[in-house]
Amino acid sequence: MPEFKRAYRVEYPESSERYRNCDTLEDALWWARGTVHNRWIETNEFGQAGEYVHEDVRAAVITNRNTGYRWILRRGESTVEFQTPAMFEEQVGDQTIDLHLTIEEAEALARAAKSPDLKDKRTKALAEQALGQVALLCRQVRERVRAGDTFIDGWSRGIPRDWRGRPPVEQPTVDDEASEQAATEKPEKEDLSLKDAAKLLGKARNTLHSWYKAGKFPPAVEIRHPWRQNGKSIVIVPRYRLEAWQAGERMPETLDQVFETHSLHEPPWVCFTAKRGAAKFDIDFWVERRNLKTTTAKGGRRIYGYDLEDDRQYEIVEPDRSN
Repeated sequence: MPEFKRAYRVEYPESSERYRNCDTLEDALWWARGTVHNRWIETNEFGQAGEYVHEDVRAAVITNRNTGYRWILRRGESTVEFQTPAMFEEQVGDQTIDLHLTIEEAEALARAAKSPDLKDKRTKALAEQALGQVALLCRQVRERVRAGDTFIDGWSRGIPRDWRGRPPVEQPTVDDEASEQAATEKPEKEDLSLKDAAKLLGKARNTLHSWYKAGKFPPAVEIRHPWRQNGKSIVIVPRYRLEAWQAGERMPETLDQVFETHSLHEPPWVCFTAKRGAAKFDIDFWVERRNLKTTTAKGGRRIYGYDLEDDRQYEIVEPDRSN
């Protein structure tokens, strides 16, 4: 067996993300967590705040190529699943398959089992065809388990994941079809362009732009991105501000006007603190809207963020002011 210098390989099954080889397990876990759990801090032209950066990455599989040991990280879970080669083979061995052969293929396979030296070319071809189907189906099961036993394509959806469970063929109910349809529906954009807002209001885009320039369209806000070319800013209309404006209610401030972003020394690596003078209404609004968790950092400072643990004391990375 060859000895790999960079033994740990991080793979993201069923995604467009490329694999990465690492020297240590610590590096591999760091890269895997950053790819699986990473979210956008603020809304920009590449993504929406709070959404996952790598949308098609649902899990990461770390494999030691010298030992065959594996570690699996799943999106939405903080635990790491450990798996040895023996555990993997045992898991594969528990799977069952439904194989559909024609009568000719089944008879040819039976003849091949009784008499390995077949002279009839058609019978031999049918036996090889049947064996090829068996091998393909077994490879599909093995690949599915290797991918973390969560990714099932349309071809292998009929393979039962557990022989003690339900029958492999099950007709979807009306509720299942409705839930699948709801899952495939694209969610509404939270940050609208002036053109999108104009369609909702039944106005022309230029009309809304002139209102904004004259200060008569407060739902629209200007967001500046320093890394963009020439430092140009863009004008967006947050949906919640537009709805509040139409209803004549108070419009909450945008997320970056209410919170400051800080780095942490440990996962989830990022947290927020309320800016001085931020209204409690705005803070409560964003905590509920983004499902932010609230806890305290070392020193008693109140922090907000995703995947924060209540019983852990986080330490905020203070900026280096020595220069």
